[in-house]
Amino acid sequence: MTDDGTPIPFAKVYGVEEHGIRREAIDHHALMVIRRLRKAGHTAYVVGGAVRDLLLGKHPKDFDIVTCATPGRIKRLFPYARVIGRRFRLVHVYVTKDEYVEVTTFRSARADDPNAYGSIEEDAFRRDFTVNALYYDPFSEEILDFVDGFTHVRERRLVPIIPLDRIFEEDPVRMLRAVKYHARMELEMPKELVRKIRDDAWRLEEVSTSRLTEEIYKILACGEASSVWEALQRFHLFDHLLPHVHEVLGAAGPGIPLARWHEEFERLDRLVREGEVDRDVLILPFARLFVERDGMRDLPFKELYRAFKEFLRPFTPPNRDVDAALRRVLRKRRRKRRRRRRVRHVAVQDARGEG
Repeated sequence: MTDDGTPIPFAKVYGVEEHGIRREAIDHHALMVIRRLRKAGHTAYVVGGAVRDLLLGKHPKDFDIVTCATPGRIKRLFPYARVIGRRFRLVHVYVTKDEYVEVTTFRSARADDPNAYGSIEEDAFRRDFTVNALYYDPFSEEILDFVDGFTHVRERRLVPIIPLDRIFEEDPVRMLRAVKYHARMELEMPKELVRKIRDDAWRLEEVSTSRLTEEIYKILACGEASSVWEALQRFHLFDHLLPHVHEVLGAAGPGIPLARWHEEFERLDRLVREGEVDRDVLILPFARLFVERDGMRDLPFKELYRAFKEFLRPFTPPNRDVDAALRRVLRKRRRKRRRRRRVRHVAVQDARGEG
């Protein structure tokens, strides 16, 4: 008990014989960061999605770290570190020119101040879902669990930590993440959570374009974007996330545009699973859907470019990626037209020869 009578949560500790995650499964850059933090006297763990994914037999894209060290202290320990964020300050520790390990400080239970730091116990109860609140110690190879997240991963259940009356009001982006976990990992949602997502879908319109853009890119790069988009439509989030795209897909009913949409993202998923792809490639499905609309193909490029950017809003990819994606689609269309003309030309010549 604390001085005011509040019970202190304790962690269930799972050994490697129970969870099966070996130190070798952890990215060596993340291990280096944890080792240096601990050498300086700080606690540090791999946290969140990486632990969840490893338990589910998936290979994590990122290995995020949480520590008791403050952002200023972390920056002093790592020369190539950058403190970022306004809602909650965190640190990107650069390990190469373009790669970094994300490090956050344990958050306090004080929801009124997102930058108040606290203990690991408080931090666990500030996370969104129990499956994201697992802490892995790569040196003891133990998992610390304050919220039964280990059990919920094994049962494939998505259980919110924050009360439903606050969870999406505090951060509407949690709805996108919930649906993504449900679609990618087949995590079952309680009916109350499903109902709350559908009721609060409109809150996505309050999120900044930069945050929505970041989340959309994560969906595009996850390797299972086709199933995530389908789930977003079922949960009524798609029309608030990409209203102009939703309007085009829904205009002709459940016919060719929607079928083509799923085909495009299945193709993208195959490319992503084969390896890293450029960001302009990630938005190719949108570009193809847009260019194939009536009246778009013959527009001057500058007009097409401006109209495509408006079509994507509030998703705002960098201008160079929008430009590159459109040019890829247009080049491919020109090549197809040239091939068709050559085929027709050869057919005419053959017909004349036979005559």
